[in-house]
Amino acid sequence: MDLVIIGTENYDLYALLSAELESAGYATHWAADGLEALDAAERLAPKALLLGESLPVLGATECCMRLRQVPEIHRDLPVYLVTDNEVNPVLRDKAGFTGVFPATHGSWELHDLLAALSMKR
Repeated sequence: MDLVIIGTENYDLYALLSAELESAGYATHWAADGLEALDAAERLAPKALLLGESLPVLGATECCMRLRQVPEIHRDLPVYLVTDNEVNPVLRDKAGFTGVFPATHGSWELHDLLAALSMKR
């Protein structure tokens, strides 16, 4: 079963995303801060990461930038920033995010995310 790491300090957001992903056939792993997400990505070989914008200890942007520097982690690994805020596309791309996924989302956004992840299977 493909694994998605969900990095967020907000357990309710993790529980929601986890339930949605698990119902689509993915396993999930919760990382409560950016360092945990980075460590889990190195150890667990996930298919994707979802990083909350407000990750403590190591922020989502810094976490993504560090992930992209780890030789064992493929540069094509999908890493999504989870936020309801506007994100500057230049900064998003510079950090190495694959895209942005809304924290408050509907079925269409979830459908699009699942379609993107299934293309990486």
